[in-house]
Parts: sequence; structure tokens; C-alpha cells
Amino acid sequence: MFRRWIRPISWFSFDGDYPLKPLPQAQAVALLEWGMNYCFSTSAHHLLVIHGAALERDGVGLVMPATSGSGKSTLCAGLVLRGWRLLSDEMIVIDPKDGSMRPLPRPISLKNESIAIIRSRCASDQLSAPIPNTIKGTVAQLRPPSVSIQQMKNRAVLRRVILPRYVPAVKTELTSITQGQAALALIKNAFNYGVLAEQGFDTVGSVVSQARCFGLEFSDLDTALALIEESAAEGAV
Repeated sequence: MFRRWIRPISWFSFDGDYPLKPLPQAQAVALLEWGMNYCFSTSAHHLLVIHGAALERDGVGLVMPATSGSGKSTLCAGLVLRGWRLLSDEMIVIDPKDGSMRPLPRPISLKNESIAIIRSRCASDQLSAPIPNTIKGTVAQLRPPSVSIQQMKNRAVLRRVILPRYVPAVKTELTSITQGQAALALIKNAFNYGVLAEQGFDTVGSVVSQARCFGLEFSDLDTALALIEESAAEGAV
């Protein structure tokens, strides 16, 4: 009972269980985000769920499957601030029935150095106050545009796969990769590929066959965003 006043903590409960470690009350917003990710990634097995960012503009659906630290959320935030529709910065959600991408727009989670980079590009009320000392360092959330929320029922067609990799001081370059390489990256970052089995394999193969695929090594955000937009403007496929 004294926890309410002495070092209060936050718990995340799901279906009567507590799947995540409790955190200090000051980190409750971060715990809520991670808990929502856990719920969706472990329960939505009628869909193919992949760790990565997903956006859309002018009919071109773009995905960036990647692990943490790749810069995908920074790239995602940069594109959203340039007018792209946010589907999700955390989960690429594909319907195996038709290969369409389902939007899951939520605040974009930014970490550490990327917070200051994006803060310099957005309005003061778009970015939350930083939450320090989490297991992922300092985190903050960029508010999704209202238009992304309004269009959350509108699905997107995957036309671009970009594998991002942030490397300090590297020359920023976007290079073509094979559809096979892109498919392996989607599979590697999927939460439930094994659960879907053959259906998962068929879904990845189907969506990648309709996409142009690239690898992106970057250190300069503006150059990276310009290269992504240039590739997206070159026709549907």
C-alpha cells in the first residue's frame, strides 16, 4: 500500500497476466506503448505482423523493416513531417487475404539523439516531454498527424521496401537490392511468421513481387529523406 507514495511503480496487465517488468511511474507512458506492442504482436495472428515502419503517399506504400537502432523511426518521423501518411512506426501489418497493409497510427517513438533531431523540425506541441532512464534510454513520442488518424481505415498497397541502416559519418546512399533480400528482411523481422507458416511465406512472396527494393545506409537525414522520396516518385513499381 505504501507504493502509492514511496517510489510508485506502473504495471501493465493483459488478459489477467503481467507480461512486462513494472517500471517507475514516471515511465508509465513508455510502458503503455511497449505493452500495446506486446498485445498486438502476440495476438493478431490472422495478420502478418513485422517489426518496422510503414507509410504511404500518392498510392505508394513504403515499409522499412528493421531492428532497433537502425534509424527507422527517425526516418519515419522525418517523412511524416514532409507529408507522408503514417501507418505505423513500429509494426508493418499485412493482411494475408489480399496483401494490403492495415494502418496502425500511433505516436512515433523516438530515442536518445533522434529526439533533438526531430524536435528541431516540428512544432513544440507535436513532441512529448522526454522520459529519461528507460531500458531504451531517453524516449519521447511524436504525435501522429490528424489526417493519418482520419484515414486509418484506408489500407495501402506495398510498393517500396527499404532496409535502413544508420552509420555515423557514412556517405548516405540508396542502392537497389533483390526482392529475395527484401523478403528475407521481412521474414527476419516478423513477429509471427512461424505461426502463419505457409501462409506467411506466400504473403511475403506476394507483396515483395510487386515492390521495388532498396538498402539505405545513411548518416545525413535530409539526404536520406530526399533519396527515399525520389525513389517513391519513380512510378508504382
